[in-house]
Amino acid sequence: MKVTNLRKTGQIPDQKNNYLFFRYLNSEFIDCFEFRILGCGYIWNILLFFILAYLFCSHTDVWYQMRRNNFELVEKGSYRGTLKYMPHPGQYEKLVNRYRQEIEKNLDLLPLITKQHFLVNEDLIYQYKFTWFDEKNNFLVLRYFAHIFNHPIYAGYQILFVYDTHKNIIIKICVSEVPLE
Repeated sequence: MKVTNLRKTGQIPDQKNNYLFFRYLNSEFIDCFEFRILGCGYIWNILLFFILAYLFCSHTDVWYQMRRNNFELVEKGSYRGTLKYMPHPGQYEKLVNRYRQEIEKNLDLLPLITKQHFLVNEDLIYQYKFTWFDEKNNFLVLRYFAHIFNHPIYAGYQILFVYDTHKNIIIKICVSEVPLE
């Protein structure tokens, strides 16, 4: 049945604006719905689709996964690759600042990353130290370090966040112990 036929039979009242219309399949099941607001039904459907897609897909980022105890990107050890130390990021300064803001919004997760691979008995406070650049792969590697006190072998723990500069995503997180020098 079409919506217009349902209006004629009295099953759906005839209103033109601000009304939610339903199409019935065999008069029992709701097949789908359309918003009819000021005659812009299809625009609202498309907008609703994108809003719902954003809400469902936006929670697939690394930080959301780690808050749900999914640490699949975290590896024990250091980054393997040729790195160039960047005390001043230069052309990558905006990217480094953006990545740092992203990490520092989630600083509470950094001790949890460490505890996935190491037995840690004290509170860890991570601080940004510097950035490396992998020219071959175009990766930025941001180093965060947490000092541990009174340990005979280790100075602390480091977490390396490996970002792909083309896709602007974290591709790997490396966590390791840092020995005393």
